[in-house]
Amino acid sequence: MEDLDALAGNVATLHCSGISVDGLPVLLATVTVDKITMSRPGDLTKDMKISGQVIWVGKSSMDILISVFSLDAQGAPVGGAWLVSTFTFVARNPRTEGAIGVPGLILETEEEKALFNERQKNYETTNQRRKKTLANVGYDWPDERSLAIGNQLLQEARPLIDMPALANGESILVSSTKLSNAFICHRQQRNIYGRIFGGFLMRKAFELASATAYLF
Repeated sequence: MEDLDALAGNVATLHCSGISVDGLPVLLATVTVDKITMSRPGDLTKDMKISGQVIWVGKSSMDILISVFSLDAQGAPVGGAWLVSTFTFVARNPRTEGAIGVPGLILETEEEKALFNERQKNYETTNQRRKKTLANVGYDWPDERSLAIGNQLLQEARPLIDMPALANGESILVSSTKLSNAFICHRQQRNIYGRIFGGFLMRKAFELASATAYLF
């Protein structure tokens, strides 16, 4: 995950290389990562190639498609990409941290147009969902079914708190599954503006999630 984010960051930096503010390069940050799709297990006995390209741009954001290929002995890709993901980056003014425009795209092939249109539809759907969520902000009293489920869960949890020895052995409190980790981020984990790389944080989060699932 760290390598994928690093390449996506390089692609974003290259795309915005012509933009600067008072001689300073723009501040680029990882915002989201679409689900990482693995079509098949990667062959760890073969060399691998990671490629990335900008497939969609908005006013101050860009989507970068990352693909991972296995290579044969001659260095040619084998069987197409076995891992695909899309990283979204935003560009910020390094002085004010406000949004700053990014260069547009010239779509030359049908594949590029299809990828752009797909991401445009995804952007519009996400934007509409966000507006709908903001419009419906408020507290809705739960219905009877939700109250019944909540009461049942509370009744099952009470013995775990008051009398653990008599509690259902197949149940466990959510709080008892909690794990945390603390680490120091050195200079190699930070960009030129001192911000921690998103890929580094994602790797640490994935490692912690794996450990939590294993212990659970």
